[in-house]
Amino acid sequence: MSDLTFGFEQALTALRSYPDRLRRAMDEGLKDASSIIIAAAKQNIQLGRPEWLPIKFPSRRVARISRTQPTPLFDTGTMMRSIHAEYEPHIAYIGWGVRYGAVHEFGTTRAGRTRSIAIPARPHLYPAWTENKDRCVDAFRKRIISTAML
Repeated sequence: MSDLTFGFEQALTALRSYPDRLRRAMDEGLKDASSIIIAAAKQNIQLGRPEWLPIKFPSRRVARISRTQPTPLFDTGTMMRSIHAEYEPHIAYIGWGVRYGAVHEFGTTRAGRTRSIAIPARPHLYPAWTENKDRCVDAFRKRIISTAML
């Protein structure tokens, strides 16, 4: 009889702590998923993507760097290093720590000091998400399942 009571108390304690454990698992799963997207976006910047247009008139500095790095978005590496995630409960915001990250992602016709330079869209963050959705869902799912098993 005492064995049943002991088992019931343990189960009750585990069930009471389950919502907190589940919330933590969801947040950890979200961090796992966002790290997958960030790594893929950084790889896109570093290696380039086949659909990106090349640089039209590279400056001397860009031309020098381009000999060693064939992608138009990798110059000093600042934009690549600035990609990060910020978290709220159950939400991850992934973006850049530099203003020009969105300009390169979406393109613009009003860049430069005179606002007369066109920069073509070279998406790197959105493709990182679309090409890795399944991996992100799997990472999230693993965290949730591991919580359910405890």
